[in-house]
Amino acid sequence: MDFGWGGHIDITMRRMPDWGRRNDRVFWAQGFCGHGLVPTRVAANLVIEAMLGNPERLDAFAGIVNPPFPGGEFLGGLSQAVGMSWYRLRDIF
Repeated sequence: MDFGWGGHIDITMRRMPDWGRRNDRVFWAQGFCGHGLVPTRVAANLVIEAMLGNPERLDAFAGIVNPPFPGGEFLGGLSQAVGMSWYRLRDIF
C-alpha cells in the first residue's frame, strides 16, 4: 500500500458533501464522507470557478444545507471520541 489515511474523517449529519460560499471571499468544500474522488473534483471545479468570478454553478447547490450536529461542537467532539474508542476496542477484541 502506497498511502493510508489515519486522520479524522469529515462527516456531515446527512452524509452529504457540502460546498458553497458565504460571499466573494469565503468558500468551502467539506464533508465528503468517503464519497470518493468524483464529487471532490466536481466541488473543486465549482469552487475554483466561483473564486474566478463565475459563481452560477456553485450557487446552484446553495439549497442543499447540512444541519449542524445536535449539541454543537462540544457534544460532536465528545461523540466522535466515544465512537472512535468503541471501534478501537472492537478491533482489539
